[in-house]
Amino acid sequence: MRNWNSLYDILSFPIGILYFAMTLLGIGNILTNSAFSVFFTMTNELVILLAEVCIRTGTFLVVNFPLFFMLRLVTRKSGSATGILSAFAGYIAYLTMTMCFAGSSLPSTAFSSILGLSITSARAKSLAGAVHYPLQTGVIGAGIVALIALYNYNRTRKRSDYNLFAFISKDTQCVIGTVILSAAAGFGMAYAWPYAVRTIHTAVEFISSDTTNPVNLMIYGVLDRFSSLLNIGAMIRTPFWYGSNGGTWLNMVGSSVAGDVNIWTAQAAIGGLTGMSGRFITPYYVLNIFA
Repeated sequence: MRNWNSLYDILSFPIGILYFAMTLLGIGNILTNSAFSVFFTMTNELVILLAEVCIRTGTFLVVNFPLFFMLRLVTRKSGSATGILSAFAGYIAYLTMTMCFAGSSLPSTAFSSILGLSITSARAKSLAGAVHYPLQTGVIGAGIVALIALYNYNRTRKRSDYNLFAFISKDTQCVIGTVILSAAAGFGMAYAWPYAVRTIHTAVEFISSDTTNPVNLMIYGVLDRFSSLLNIGAMIRTPFWYGSNGGTWLNMVGSSVAGDVNIWTAQAAIGGLTGMSGRFITPYYVLNIFA
C-alpha cells in the first residue's frame, strides 16, 4: 500500500499539470479553430490573442509532460536541488543525443521539438538538409534519466572524501555523472527506439487495413490509451486523425480529404456527417478533438 501511495504522490502533480494544459488547449482551440466556424466566428483581437496564449502554453505543458514527471520523481526520491538540476542537465544531454543520432528515415511523429531543441548542420552529413528534433520517447526516456540521476545522487552521497577526484564536489560529480550516463542512454535509444516505432507502424497498417472491423477499432483504442499513458500518443493518433490511414472522402468539388478529423470537419461544415466519420475521435470530448 505504501508503494501505491508513493506512486500516486509522484503522478498526481504532473497529471494535474496535464489536466490544466488540456483545459487551456480546449479553450484556445474552441475560440480559434476554423472547425467551430459552423457555430460561431471569433473576431475580437484581444480574445484571439488570449486564445493563442492558451494554445501555446497548453502545448508546451503537454509536450514536456515527461519532464515534469521526471522532475517530480527525482524531487520525491532525492529531495535535493542537486538531484533536480542533475536530472534536468541529463535530460538535455539525452535529448541532444537522440536528436543527433536518430535516423532521419523515421516518420515525423517519432520526433518532437521538446524544450525547443533542434539542430541542422552543413558540417555533418547526417544533419544537413533538414531540421532535426529529439526523439519523442515520452515517459520512458524521462524515467531512464530520472533513474540515472537518482543513482548518481545516491552514489555521490556515499563517496569518500579521500579519492582521486576529491577536488570535485559531490554535487558537481553528480551532475557530470548524470550527463555522461544520460548521453550514453540517449545514444543507445537513438538506435533502439526505431524498432519500437516500426512496431507501432506495423500495428497502424494492420488497423487501417480494415477500419470497419470492430476488432481493429478495439486494437486502436487499446494502443491509443497505452501510448497516451507513455506520452507517445501522436505516433498512433496522427496517422488516423490526419493521414490516409484514417480514411479518405471526396467532397462536393471532387477534392480528396484524408484523415478522420479532416473528414469529420469537412462533413460538419456542409452539415452532412456520415456514420463513417469520427470513428477514431468519438471517445474524446469535443473541446479536445483538435488539441
